[in-house]
Amino acid sequence: MSTAKAILWSLNNTRSLLTSRTIDHSIGCTHSDTQACHILGDLKLWNEFLWTVHLELKEVVPGKLGIVHQLGCNWKMVSDTRRCHAFILLHWLLKNHRCIEVLELKEIPFDTDLHLIGDALRHHNGIRKLKVSHFDGVPKAFVASLSTLPGLEKLELCDVTLTWHALAELQLALKEVTSLRSLELDVRELNPRNEVGLLNALKNCPATALRIPGWCLDNGAVFSEFLARNTKLKELTIDCIASERERTNELLDLFGALRTNKVLEKLYLPYCSLQPSEGAFLAQVLAENDSLRVLQVETADGDEPGAFAELIERNGGLRELEIGGMYRISELAGCIRKNATLRKLSLQGAHMCMEEMESFLGALADNESLELVRLGNVFEVFPGDFHRLLEKKGLEKRVHYDCYLSEPPIHTSNKRSSTNLERVFFDLQHNEEDIVHLQYFKLACPYQFVEVSVRLDKLDYVSAKLLARFVASASVLESLYLSFNTDKRSMPALLAGLRRNESISSLAFEDCSFTKEDATLLGALVKESKTMQEITLLSPDYSTSFAVISELSRCLVDNYSVLSVRTNEYLDLGEYMFAIKDIMRRNGSVLLDAVRFAMGSCTKRHAEAFELYLRNKLLVQKIREVTGETEWEARERVKARLRYLRYNFMTVAGVVKESVTCEQGKRQQTLLDHIGFDNLLRVVSYLKVRDIVDKPVAGCSRAPGSQMQLRKRKARP
Repeated sequence: MSTAKAILWSLNNTRSLLTSRTIDHSIGCTHSDTQACHILGDLKLWNEFLWTVHLELKEVVPGKLGIVHQLGCNWKMVSDTRRCHAFILLHWLLKNHRCIEVLELKEIPFDTDLHLIGDALRHHNGIRKLKVSHFDGVPKAFVASLSTLPGLEKLELCDVTLTWHALAELQLALKEVTSLRSLELDVRELNPRNEVGLLNALKNCPATALRIPGWCLDNGAVFSEFLARNTKLKELTIDCIASERERTNELLDLFGALRTNKVLEKLYLPYCSLQPSEGAFLAQVLAENDSLRVLQVETADGDEPGAFAELIERNGGLRELEIGGMYRISELAGCIRKNATLRKLSLQGAHMCMEEMESFLGALADNESLELVRLGNVFEVFPGDFHRLLEKKGLEKRVHYDCYLSEPPIHTSNKRSSTNLERVFFDLQHNEEDIVHLQYFKLACPYQFVEVSVRLDKLDYVSAKLLARFVASASVLESLYLSFNTDKRSMPALLAGLRRNESISSLAFEDCSFTKEDATLLGALVKESKTMQEITLLSPDYSTSFAVISELSRCLVDNYSVLSVRTNEYLDLGEYMFAIKDIMRRNGSVLLDAVRFAMGSCTKRHAEAFELYLRNKLLVQKIREVTGETEWEARERVKARLRYLRYNFMTVAGVVKESVTCEQGKRQQTLLDHIGFDNLLRVVSYLKVRDIVDKPVAGCSRAPGSQMQLRKRKARP
């Protein structure tokens, strides 16, 4: 037997550690414009092998797959031969399955053969997104494969080092991958010569979005020349810029390039604190530049907002502006009144008192163009004081804010500009029980909170009952974060309240202990929830993780709304996490099936998924993510497809091949067998697509020749 045949025989006969199943490698990709690839029908099988090397195969967009990093099984359980088999399987998948569009690789405890993966990429023309992170010494063979990817749109090299030859290949690839639209270039340990080489290569890169570390400004003249002459780049993010004490004229060179560049629309400088002189120069430049639409910066001196006041007053192009570290925002009142172009303004400062904001809010009330203002760290006496001030001035729909109480420290924030909602955060590290009970009593009073975070040393029973009362009655609460120690009575009381909630989509526990009984209660509420999307459990001990993770692996089987479960990474609990991940993959695929129906597919399977998520906000969110539509457009799409499903129910469900029509008799009378279309719609309204089964249900009689059966459903009144 030849070596190739021996390897193929080994691949076909190697069994999964979990189910002892094997993979048939004789069937290649069956993806086409009209059907999905066959491997979508059983992703669990493939992941039973990829799991051993911390990889996951899942559906990322309708009908398309991605291979991404995940926590795998305990590496001590897996032999080198099995890991080798998994990497060969990865090579085979990339080489033979054009349905794979996304590949994300992260360094793991054992070697990942990037030479092997690079060889597979040379034979694959379907990759659209490639991410490589935390690798040292990425080889030339892998980087050279980038030039062979004709459809590559997004490339992310995150916290990696390259060999000398690989760096040269990267410079060539940046010029040759003409399909590239987004580039993240976080490459470490570059000498000045290599930095200049990469910057020169960027001049011919077609990407319209670039994220790059602050080392690019070490060669300020080279980068400013690149930016000044670039005619393609629309979005630029520069991370980890040197502190104001360490830099000289780097930012001045960068801002100077904006005098010439008329293409760049978004500039993000996170954690970059501008000196007053730098801020003044930026304001001067942007007074002449009307093409930049979004700007994010910070100020090193929040007590001197003069430069930014000038920027807001004189610039006519910016639509979104975020300034971090801004304290004295009252001095911005005058320029706010004069600006007529800004749509969103974010002032993430600290220690802003309500009394100091009167003039600013008055100016905002006079400004008709600003749709949303985000404020941070406003001090108030009780949760809701600042919200009532906004209501008084008619600004509650236009202002998002963070607020802090001093006794005890409590953080509140309204989340959405379109609703009168707030977020509250308790941060009390001392057991001042009377104060805690008072604040929970106020929290439990009728009030509309969207997000609530509570962090205490210990949650006593009285506080737990008050918090449970609030959670049970909250109709708009979406996110709940909890961090505290509990006793035997407080956690069950809290979970009882959570079980009655019908709105929470994100639930997080950090440093909270769970007994086996508590875990059972948590599992019951997750199983019953129709709104839960994210669950986070960062436990203080292994026993809590085991109790909750093992319970979630069982109760999530019947839940189709949860898409993310985040826990401590205990490799010994890998099998439970694999079961949970498999459910997450299933839920993600079913949600994408619903999106496919919303986008025009008419298959029965996609219609069933559409019905399943019809009243879940996940559907609109995913449609927006896939199509890029606005929320209104996505909702209108859902309404239109729901009408289509109602009018064509019999066809979509497979009862008839084409359509059902209702006609009146010759005398224009509605006879028993001519029930009228509106009456047919009424009958159909009692049914779901999943009620129509292709084969008879055991124990049910059927008419001769009938191929469809209806599950019994109770008619709605």
